[in-house]
Amino acid sequence: MAVAKPKPRPWVCGRDCPYTNARVAGQQIYTCETCPWDAQGTKGEKTVPKTISVDFDGVLHKYSKGWMDGTIYDGPMPGAKEAMAQLKVMGFDICVNTCRVGEGQAHEVRTFLRKHGITFDYVTDIKQPSFAYIDDRGLHFTDWESTLIILAARVAVANGVAA
Repeated sequence: MAVAKPKPRPWVCGRDCPYTNARVAGQQIYTCETCPWDAQGTKGEKTVPKTISVDFDGVLHKYSKGWMDGTIYDGPMPGAKEAMAQLKVMGFDICVNTCRVGEGQAHEVRTFLRKHGITFDYVTDIKQPSFAYIDDRGLHFTDWESTLIILAARVAVANGVAA
């Protein structure tokens, strides 16, 4: 006897829901009750930014040799194209953040993204209000004591000292 697959549940706002069907390691991420969006893009009185900020070097661009001379020399990180497409399906605007300053370098970043079919909405060197920031060098902040401990451990590892 075949088991019927559950139908996608509609959002509270009435649309097909990419959230209630999204899974990480086989676990459902959201239910309608925990969905971050409603028809107006808000949850109660709180506005949820619909932007995800994604770092370029080390997150979208492999960046295996570091800055070098500022050229974009590697291909994309494995899974970057698919992940950006999934973020779009989830309803996010995708802001690509870069430290590559100036219109010439921003143009090179846009060219790289288009060449590799990576979905994005805009490229900037200015931090934008976002639902989340995806960055290879970021630290998750909970409090200063924990953050300084994590930072000290990273410095020790980078210097070849056992943490």
